[in-house]
Amino acid sequence: MTFWQSFGIAFIPAIATAIIGGTISFLCAKSKSKAEIKRIEIEYQNQYDAYKQQAIYNEKKNAIFECLDVIDLYLSWLNYDNNTVIPLREKTNNLNITIKARKCFNNLCVTCENELLILLFGKILFGNDDKVLILYEQFRNAAREELGLSKVCFDKDIIFISQVSTKDLEKDI
Repeated sequence: MTFWQSFGIAFIPAIATAIIGGTISFLCAKSKSKAEIKRIEIEYQNQYDAYKQQAIYNEKKNAIFECLDVIDLYLSWLNYDNNTVIPLREKTNNLNITIKARKCFNNLCVTCENELLILLFGKILFGNDDKVLILYEQFRNAAREELGLSKVCFDKDIIFISQVSTKDLEKDI
């Protein structure tokens, strides 16, 4: 047997072992890489979904706050308790409040899932003066529900703040 033959007999199993071991190591590493890539993809998707949900929540919240502002503006032009309560009024006109109300209504329609919230907004602005504060309480609670908050039993006398008493601010302490 020549040197090369004896070397080949000893070398071939070593090469085969190295190739097989290298291949197995490569496949394990590749499998781990695939698993790691999949884990990263899932983590990224979860972060993206959370970001998207937070953005949607923020849009809902902004739409609701804008609606509350418009409703407060509208309510400030109504008189209460047989015209004895005249709220402080922000300057506005029919055109201005109509444009604001349209924008708010559109935002509610495309961001909020609670149908009652959308319907109550319309009912408040379209002539239910005799029960407008009851509707406003329902609107506020529907808004809270939309944002994942619990219901609040609002006192009918403070559901709409018409004027804050400042008589004590004038006193010297």
